[in-house]
Amino acid sequence: ALRDWASEFEAAHGRRPTVWLDKGSIDQTSVAADLAGLPLYLLGCRSLLVLVGNTYGSRLWCVMEVFAWLQMGGRREDIQIVRLGSRCSLADDLS
Repeated sequence: ALRDWASEFEAAHGRRPTVWLDKGSIDQTSVAADLAGLPLYLLGCRSLLVLVGNTYGSRLWCVMEVFAWLQMGGRREDIQIVRLGSRCSLADDLS
């Protein structure tokens, strides 16, 4: 799904996307310790790509990132949703 999105981005913008992955930057076993850095990470983003799977809405950390993005002035129209499964009702809510 991410590869397909990146290909579409490159076709539309003539360049490869630059992506920050929270899972690679934030220690997933100690999320609370890195939570203070989230605003800094999000400030460097022009848009928010959300990969929504079946459990996305049940994980507070995921929902918190979208909330932080919006509270810091991120625009809803700059949130891009990519569904990772067919039962992604939260994707409909975010769209």
